[in-house]
Amino acid sequence: MKLLANIFLSGLAILACVSCSKDEDPVLPLEGAKLSVAVKASGTATKAYNPNDVNELEGEAYINNLAVVVFNETGTELLGYKWEALSGAEHSAIIADVPTTNAVRARIIVLANVPRDLLSTVSTYDEFQTRLVDLSSQSQTNLTMSSQVIVTKSALSEEDNYLGYEDLGDQNVDGISDPILLTRVAARIDLVNISTRFAGTPFAGREVRIDAVGIYNMKTKSYYFSEADWGETEAPDAVRNSEDTSFEDLLVNDGASISNTPFVHYVMENMKSDDHTMITVKATLRGNSSYQDHTKIFTAVINASGLQNDYDHNFIRRNYVYRLRIYFDGESFDNIPVTPDPGPDPEPEVDTNLNIAVQVVGWGPVMQHPVID
Repeated sequence: MKLLANIFLSGLAILACVSCSKDEDPVLPLEGAKLSVAVKASGTATKAYNPNDVNELEGEAYINNLAVVVFNETGTELLGYKWEALSGAEHSAIIADVPTTNAVRARIIVLANVPRDLLSTVSTYDEFQTRLVDLSSQSQTNLTMSSQVIVTKSALSEEDNYLGYEDLGDQNVDGISDPILLTRVAARIDLVNISTRFAGTPFAGREVRIDAVGIYNMKTKSYYFSEADWGETEAPDAVRNSEDTSFEDLLVNDGASISNTPFVHYVMENMKSDDHTMITVKATLRGNSSYQDHTKIFTAVINASGLQNDYDHNFIRRNYVYRLRIYFDGESFDNIPVTPDPGPDPEPEVDTNLNIAVQVVGWGPVMQHPVID
């Protein structure tokens, strides 16, 4: 399988390092419990991103704020929540003293980079499940992340509780000692390479100008979290086209490909919609003394054959990077002869025959250990 098998090992690990001081604990009802989350980004001594993850751009693992929400086991009652802004959380961060009203079996969700008021109007788990995050809020330094839903089999203790704390092993709630994964809700599309294959065709020696690149049928909304680890967050509808990114003097020929990733775009998960997410490229075959310029708009569905190519999904799934390589060949354009009295330039043709190769790679995940005191 082409997707890296050790993706969970190459991610940004966020490990619990401290718990809050007992002297600073607020006075809670006897039946109450308190949730504290301490995080530390390991292996990032001087960088805010994971240097071992070649697919991660700087800033994509920033944790600008953390939020924790705790419901009772059935989700019918909100037991407590807390949102906390973090400053310079490149390597470590703590969110402490999340108040809960009862030491009972709990349903816990951890989120990063979400609005301050997200949880203030939530009263039940079912209600929280319907909340949507908008693509316009996502950027390279502010990507929303969320854990799977953690439903404890045991009631939270009125004493210290731990969850996902490796050093404590079976002392964790339900013995869950593996790090809890924070997964981005967005995906990223990279146009990494553009080339021509004109040798031996009527276009030999010609070059192509890339005029604009955009995304068609991109999902603009997503649910904040999924019940499963790295589960689906796709929201219905909310499909639109992006604005095109225009280029000047971006030229490619057989002797000079474009390999500096000129286009990067975030999108939301889109696996079930009939309107599949596509890349669109407006390109012009440059004319010469014998032939006119010929402009066409090319489109292609992104990752339409993922399963066939040994990836684990088709189309767009959250927390993946789609690395696109496109090329133009002897079938891509037409040779239009220069005439003595040429007419006005025609509208660009729309052509779905874009030669595209898709590589699906996973972002290194973000992990953390929550500590319940």
